[in-house]
Amino acid sequence: MSDRQDSAISAELKEWLFSTIAESIPKALAAYHEQTTAEVHPSTHQTSDSEDSHLSDQDSAPRKRPWKGNSATAGK
Repeated sequence: MSDRQDSAISAELKEWLFSTIAESIPKALAAYHEQTTAEVHPSTHQTSDSEDSHLSDQDSAPRKRPWKGNSATAGK
């Protein structure tokens, strides 16, 4: 292939790539926003009280962060 053909193909690929990204970003951001909003404000999702009745106080306790080391075993 000549340099002109390579440049034309490269330009077409760039155009396709940028248009694909431009279409995908708003969809991904909307999905992310919906997910994080659901996690922060679970009361906005309609659930019956019976669905939540199986949850105990332990379920609502803060979870340990897996990337944090256990202080009891630190330095061993």
